[in-house]
Amino acid sequence: MKPKLIILTNIYPFGNGETFVGNELQILKEYFTVHLITDSFTDGPNRISPSEDIKVSRVPNLIWSNPDSRKKALYRCLTTPELRGELLKVLFQYKGKARPYVKSIYSSVALGEAYYSYLIDNHLLDVDEPAIIYSFWNSYKLSPFLVRSKKKRPWKIVSRIHSRDFYHDSHPLKRQPIKSLNKRLDRLYFLSRSAFAYYCENFRKLPANCGKIMPLGTFNTYGARKERNRRECFVIVTCSRVVRVKRLDRVVEALALINDIQIKWIHFGDGELMDETQEMVRDRIRRSDITVEFMGDVENETILRFYHENCPDCLLNVSDAEGTPVSIMEALSFGIPIISFMSGSIPEMLEGTDNILLPPESTPEDLADAIRRAYALNDEEIGRIRNENKELWDMRYNADTNGRKFAQDLLELLQPV
Repeated sequence: MKPKLIILTNIYPFGNGETFVGNELQILKEYFTVHLITDSFTDGPNRISPSEDIKVSRVPNLIWSNPDSRKKALYRCLTTPELRGELLKVLFQYKGKARPYVKSIYSSVALGEAYYSYLIDNHLLDVDEPAIIYSFWNSYKLSPFLVRSKKKRPWKIVSRIHSRDFYHDSHPLKRQPIKSLNKRLDRLYFLSRSAFAYYCENFRKLPANCGKIMPLGTFNTYGARKERNRRECFVIVTCSRVVRVKRLDRVVEALALINDIQIKWIHFGDGELMDETQEMVRDRIRRSDITVEFMGDVENETILRFYHENCPDCLLNVSDAEGTPVSIMEALSFGIPIISFMSGSIPEMLEGTDNILLPPESTPEDLADAIRRAYALNDEEIGRIRNENKELWDMRYNADTNGRKFAQDLLELLQPV
């Protein structure tokens, strides 16, 4: 009988987000009996077919301020050494301005207690059944599991950690709460060396063998890539949410400076700044030989099929903040050349390649020059970059290889010590 794996997600399998979970699940279901627990009540298709024999449960929107959760959270904060120490630290560090930081810690713990109570009360979790609980995000959902005695709980608790859930700059208060509890995890999986190094510099030291570098990955089932005459039109792709941090305004400003290349810019993704970005395109890009298409939110498979059938000339990533972006992994798998700002783990992802990396302080003029450089590459140079990108993906970001390595590491946790 397969061991049980409970996966905690924010969205998956509903809507279009958390593609990585679906990629991992294709491998993990071979090794485990899987139960997915998601917060999502978004409209949208369930990406898991009934034939997959995977249980899916939904947790409704919870509030941290209900009396029972607040009472439990106060008890946990006072009796859990790590939480008590974290509260004392922010009280000492911020003194009269500590209130929002204290609330951030307290509300995270209270929300975790509300989450845990819902799982128990609705029989989504059996306190006597051995299982691996795997949180795809290093969030408040872990706290109720971790404050309970490691010796008494029947589960192994593991978590991935990305960028917005541990870089201080990604938090509204510029300080991530309750990371002190991570030392109680059985495994904490980092996506890159640079992420692990940042964590070690900024948070409590992890026990031996707890922190591991375990990259995610993507699938590419399309086989040999198609080629096209790139001189017809230089095709640029971006793939992201249309929100402030993704800085699509940089692309608009850069294209407005180019007057000697026929360009087609295609963007996949939607977001709160879509209307503003489209208006900016109309105002700033006046030349008829630069065309722009906003494709909106589409299924991931639509993007992969587009890459295969259209062989884009480059993928741009101009974000102010990134972790280890799936958009770059997917582009690498098709050999698409990359132009990217040096954000998060991207320099590590592309180290040793001839893709174009730009410093964070680069201007629209710098981005325009990078596009011109990519356009000026000859066929031999382009072929070399495409081949090395494909090889890089196969070596580091192949979801099948990485997923099986991850599954084996989870299984090792179940072995008797």
